Amino acid sequence: MIQTWILLEFCDKGCLQEAIDRGWLRTERSALSGGPNLAAVLATAREVASALAYLHAANVVHGDLSGWNVMLCSSGPAAAEGGRGFVAKVADFGLSRTLEIRSKMQTANYGTLSHMPPELVLHGTVSRAVDVYSFGVLLWQMYTGSRPWAGLTHSQIIMLIGSGEARLVFPPNTPREYESLMRACTDRDPEQRPPFTQVVKTLEEMQETLKMQGWLD
Repeated sequence: MIQTWILLEFCDKGCLQEAIDRGWLRTERSALSGGPNLAAVLATAREVASALAYLHAANVVHGDLSGWNVMLCSSGPAAAEGGRGFVAKVADFGLSRTLEIRSKMQTANYGTLSHMPPELVLHGTVSRAVDVYSFGVLLWQMYTGSRPWAGLTHSQIIMLIGSGEARLVFPPNTPREYESLMRACTDRDPEQRPPFTQVVKTLEEMQETLKMQGWLD
C-alpha cells in the first residue's frame, strides 16, 4: 500500500488567525487598539500569495485557505519585515485537489465557510479562483484585525454569500490599492479574479508605491 506523507517544519508562532486575533499585524500588539501595521500586513500577504502561486503552478488547488491554515514560523530573514518576528507558511492540504489549468470540478465538500466563494457554497464548483477568493477575505482580515461575518450562523452566511450582498467593509483611509486588490480577489465572477502570479506582482508594486507615498517606513 502506497502512502503519501507531507513533511512540514515546526512553526513555533502558531497560526495567522491567532496572530490576527492577538493584534500581531497592528501598530500596537492589541486586537482593540492601534491601526494596521501595513508593512507587516503586506509582507505576510505576499508570502501567502507566493505560496499559492507555487501551488497553482503545480496544478494544486488548496481548497481551504484561511487564517487557521497559515502557520507562522520565527525563522528566516523575512521575519523582520514590519517587525513581525515571523514568516507565513501555507499548510493543511486536506481539501487540496489536482486540477489542470482552467479546469473545474464539482464537490460536496468545502472548507472554512466564511472564506468560501459563492460558486463553491451554492454549486460545489472548485477551481483556482476559489483560493483567490479566500485570499481576498484574508486580505480584509489582516488589515482590519476582524473575523468575517462574526456573529452570524452558518445558514445566515450561506444566504448572505449566495444573495450576492456579501461585502466586507474597510475602515476609512484604507489605501485604495489595497482595497482594490481585495475587491478584485473577491469578485463574484470567478473568471474576473486575478491569478496569484498577478496578485504577487500587485503586492510587490503596492509595497513600492506605498513606500513612496509614506505609508511604509
